[in-house]
This record gives sequence, C-alpha cells and structure tokens, in this order.
Amino acid sequence: MIIMDRRKTLEAFASYVNQYDSKDPKISLKIKHTYKVAELCEKIGAALGLTGDGLDAAWLCGMLHDIGRFEQIRQYNTFIDGKSVDHAKLSCVVLFGEGRDKDGILKRLPMPCQMTEFEKFADIEGYEDEIYTAIYWHSSYRIPEDLDERTRMYCNILRDADKLDILRANLNTPLEDIYNVSTEELYRARITPEVMKAFDEHHAVPREVKKTPADHIVGHVCLAYELVYPVSRELIREQGYLQKILEFESENPETREQFAYMRQEMKRVQLIKTT
Repeated sequence: MIIMDRRKTLEAFASYVNQYDSKDPKISLKIKHTYKVAELCEKIGAALGLTGDGLDAAWLCGMLHDIGRFEQIRQYNTFIDGKSVDHAKLSCVVLFGEGRDKDGILKRLPMPCQMTEFEKFADIEGYEDEIYTAIYWHSSYRIPEDLDERTRMYCNILRDADKLDILRANLNTPLEDIYNVSTEELYRARITPEVMKAFDEHHAVPREVKKTPADHIVGHVCLAYELVYPVSRELIREQGYLQKILEFESENPETREQFAYMRQEMKRVQLIKTT
C-alpha cells in the first residue's frame, strides 16, 4: 500500500493557485477555505473511525473540492453558480479531465488554465472514485440515493466540512465581496418568502429561489439543518460562527425581525448555544 505524501498535495495545490491573483479577496478566501475544509474533513473522518489511507482520502476531498472555484472567479468573478458555472463539476473537469464529466455541461467551457491531472495532487490508490464522486456532488442540493455506503460517507464528510467552513468564511470576508453587492443593497434587502419557507421546514434553500443578498445569508444559515454527523453538529456549536451570522443587523425592519426569529429557532433545535 502506498502511504500518501500530504506534502506533495500541499505543494501541488500551492503551485496551482499561484496562477491566480491572491490579492483578489475571492481568491484568498478560497485558498484559506480549502485548508480549513481539509482540516474539518480529517476531524470528522477521525470521529467516524477512519485511519490511514481512509483518513487521508477524507483530507484529500477537502483539499481538492473547490479547485474549480479559482477558474470560476477568473472567468466570471462570482461564486454564484447560477450566474456562471457549476464549480463542483468544474473541479472534476480540472482534476480528472473532460471525459469524467457526466452530463457534458462543462465540455465547451473555455479553460485558459492548464488542465491538471489528479495524480499531480495525490499518490493515493483505491479511492479515486469516492473522491471524484464526493467532489462532484459536494455543492448539490442532494446526493444520489444509489451510492454505496463508503462513497456516501465520503460525500457526507465533505459536505459537512464544507458547510461548517462556509459559515466562517462568511464572517471573515465582507459579504459585499462574497455576494457582489453594494453595502446598501445588502443591508436593505428583504428575504424572499420561499427562502423563509425553507428555513421553517428545516432544510437547505434551493439555489433557484434565492433572489436577494439576504436570501444568500439565510441560505448559508440553513446549511446547518443539513449536517449529517453528530460531530458536525457539535463543531457548529463550538465554533459559534452560525450564531454570529444570525446577528446580522439589517436596516430593513422586517428582515431584522426575521433574523431574531431565526436565532430563537436555532437555539430551540440546539444548533447554537442557548447561553
């Protein structure tokens, strides 16, 4: 069995992102996000009993899951997939080549960056399909029902870790930069009724119903409902990021009342601390 050299992955990742402007706040956000998600994947995987190459594979999912974000930012200057391209699928194209794209959406996407082979990032064997599948589906509303148990586990580890760190990223980067909006638009925004309905029903907000900057904040809040593993729920309470996001002080009276309501509901379901 080959013992994976994580240093090789870290060096390959650093070399890849060096093609992009690290002074761009969106680029720097995603670089840090990558490292954080990898750490969280390892923490969640260890809590599930993974060791050795199995745990390395979880860590690797985190390191590679958003590799497509950098090209998305360069070409479209947005994180909003609906206004650009599906970044998870683009990550798979960058890593595995066009032949692995299942639905052809990205096959005609112009790619000025050099295509990167998966082997340049990792020397792990026996986990390629699980890693590919976890990356491919990591930002989807739902994962396929017919996945085998091991593949489903890696999908859920990555999805939980990604959700946990998205909350941190939303606190440490100006929301205006994340959502490409003005401060005035952000603080006066209303919440679309369909978005509040998703919150009340305790599930993620479908991408197509989010219309306003406030909708995107609520969408990130609702990610907490989707956490699969008990350790992930423990982490979200310990981190405190969700609670801070819910303290968003809108200038819109209705939106402000809705955030107060959401804080109380998140306390009730024990996703934020009650004291």
